[in-house]
Amino acid sequence: MSYTESLSSGPPSPAKKRVAGIQLESMFPYPELDSDCVNNDDGDASEPSSMLRHCELIAAIDSVVWGTPALATERALLETKVTPATQELLRTYHPSLAACKDVWLIQEENGNWMWGISSELNGPRPVGTHAGGLEIHLVAHGLGTKTTTFFPKFQWDPIRYPINPKKFLSRHQLRRLRDMFPTAVGVRVLISGFIVVLFTSIKAIEKSWYEDGFASEFGNLRLRYDVFEVTPSHRGLHRGAAIAPSPESLETHASLGLKLRFPEGQEVITVPTHAFVALRSTQGPSSRYIAHIFGRLVQKLARYRPIGRGVPLPAIGSPRRRSEINSPIGKQVFLNGDSQQIGTISHTYDRISDKPLQFPAGFQHDLSLASADSHFVKLPDLQAPAGMPHVVGWGGYQDFLNGGAVFVTAFNVPTGNLIVRSGTGISEQSQFAISEGSQYLWDRAVTSHNVSLLWRTTNDCDSLKGLSGSAVCLGKITDKTCLAVCFQNFESPVCSSELLKDDQRPLPPEDHRLSLKGGFLLPPEVRKAEIACLPADSPCEHGTYPRNSIHTEELWGSSHSTN
Repeated sequence: MSYTESLSSGPPSPAKKRVAGIQLESMFPYPELDSDCVNNDDGDASEPSSMLRHCELIAAIDSVVWGTPALATERALLETKVTPATQELLRTYHPSLAACKDVWLIQEENGNWMWGISSELNGPRPVGTHAGGLEIHLVAHGLGTKTTTFFPKFQWDPIRYPINPKKFLSRHQLRRLRDMFPTAVGVRVLISGFIVVLFTSIKAIEKSWYEDGFASEFGNLRLRYDVFEVTPSHRGLHRGAAIAPSPESLETHASLGLKLRFPEGQEVITVPTHAFVALRSTQGPSSRYIAHIFGRLVQKLARYRPIGRGVPLPAIGSPRRRSEINSPIGKQVFLNGDSQQIGTISHTYDRISDKPLQFPAGFQHDLSLASADSHFVKLPDLQAPAGMPHVVGWGGYQDFLNGGAVFVTAFNVPTGNLIVRSGTGISEQSQFAISEGSQYLWDRAVTSHNVSLLWRTTNDCDSLKGLSGSAVCLGKITDKTCLAVCFQNFESPVCSSELLKDDQRPLPPEDHRLSLKGGFLLPPEVRKAEIACLPADSPCEHGTYPRNSIHTEELWGSSHSTN
């Protein structure tokens, strides 16, 4: 289906100023952000709503014009521009697009084009970030109108100006969405031009349509509806330096984040809060509980196994001291399977409760800080993996949402006996990624609200995708330096399993579908702290190409800002 549009670029961006943290006009807290990365509320409401984005489905075709499949694939990889003559070639034979079941060409309001892809794949293949010079972004899956159902109400678009999905929703726009869908638990804004309204069940979606009304668009972005499904990113982890517990262990693990130095001189290491508290889950069968019990048994037995040394993989932390209240404060953090203590959690940016916390709606930042136990003990160093850029500062949220080069990486704790891998062009600890948008969750019962960045990794089938707490950085893996943006906290399917079941479609294998990764926005004081991680010992891995002499600061200019 094809849609045409004519969207104006909107009023010019105002001068850079701070957006206040909490206002009386809203019961939900709003993060402190620079105005240049937040959508304007100054659109002219008297202007008629513009048409939706042009979205054209591109079908794969078989043709002998391009030669053999191997030759056509090589030609598609060399194409640097999408034209009417090359779009079918790229869709059919470019590896990143050929792997997808459905592909669209989407035109943004500024006239630029992008590829839109479905989350279902034809096989376990990597999906890159670009094809023919255009970005590749996920298209939302979700419920639309059911032609056999009559809805007595219809909600027209209350925002009569286009919303830019590459910016954060404003407080006013979020309040409008909460008013339109009182039983929703959040919304997800995708760069491809969709807003997905999230509910707890299919029945909750249909009840909202009947009682509150159905809406098809908001701010000239297409609306879709889905069931919220998310898991903390702590599964299937490789162990870090000098760490080798049983690979079958199901214990909650977390990758250590960054080592920070605050202006007062205090040094801390970031860890995700959810790895050190009890979580409340409303999803999952009883078999998951049985797996948890079995995992705890395996965990205890794993302590009697000899500890392997010299594996330069991300450092994983685990708690050793339990608390009666559900708080990470005071818990000691050790390297898994190792006697080396990282530190003790001394501060958290999430609320403390005596009951299990709902994830992720019950978290504000999912961030805690581990510090040394005394002034006479230093925190261990965190070091970039071999061949990875040196993290030298913080990158801007707007640079992330604009679609620049992004990658995900974790850090080592040097133990004096590192073995450097050889024969790999890109470290297994890092993955190329591309931004996909933002997510907003709320809990009306406790008036909590959080905002997250969303991205997609190119090799979604890699077992390293579960590195909770790993850093998301601006730049390329081949650069000398990079800028950190946030940490990975959770994963979410693009299309929920309940939606697939309602559509009478079988759940595809995990390696046949793409997923979204997410990370909460960071507290302003954390983004003002100095990053004190060490550069890699080895500038590049064996057998790799020469590295770029470009530093990230030269590419991103003023992206060190604390927005």
